[in-house]
Amino acid sequence: MTILTREVATGLQVRGDQRILFGPLLPWGVEARVLDRGRLVLEQFERGALAATDPTRVALTVTHPRDNQQLPVGVTLSIDERADAAWGEWKVSRTAAGDELLELAADQVPLGLSIGFRELAGGSRWSADRRRVVRTRAELDHIAV
Repeated sequence: MTILTREVATGLQVRGDQRILFGPLLPWGVEARVLDRGRLVLEQFERGALAATDPTRVALTVTHPRDNQQLPVGVTLSIDERADAAWGEWKVSRTAAGDELLELAADQVPLGLSIGFRELAGGSRWSADRRRVVRTRAELDHIAV
């Protein structure tokens, strides 16, 4: 199954000294230009689109994994579907990459998130010209910082 990606500008924050990052993951109803199987399209997600995702199975990574050789830097603790966006909370592992990520976030360096997701059957509504898509159901595979 194809893993699609979408970048999101976000305001990640560090929760105390607990090695926890939190912040908005994916806004609802906001169009973004994305590549979908090599074509540039406008994509948006509806609230509830991530309901099928089990947060405990979603790794936090520094970059999008290209193969199984890349190790994650943390795990997703929760995904909360609020009115404006899906918000997430991540435990960052005590590794060199994890320490660097936490230091950047603590210094308030602007960091963004990019989701890797799988389409679920019937979860994409395409416009007649196939230039716009609304995602109504998707399963997160990973979240890259």
